Amino acid sequence: MNDSAPSSASLVLYKQDAARVTATGPKKLDIERRDGERLSVRHKDVTVLHPGPFNNWSQLQPQKGEVQIAWELLEGDTTTLPELAELAF
Repeated sequence: MNDSAPSSASLVLYKQDAARVTATGPKKLDIERRDGERLSVRHKDVTVLHPGPFNNWSQLQPQKGEVQIAWELLEGDTTTLPELAELAF
């Protein structure tokens, strides 16, 4: 599911919600969700959104983009999350 290996302080997607990687191990990652819940999850269960460093939630700011235009350009095609973000924002 993930395109690259997450490292400590990466921003990842876990079960359709953002989380911060707090520690990495050979089989599991320790993550912290926005609500403060801490979990130990498998590497394959997360997708890296940003390699980091990401240290606190106040760093995230809403972005304005051209989502409709990106959707129209990609209609019928598949893409990766980084490519979609580059087109939309």
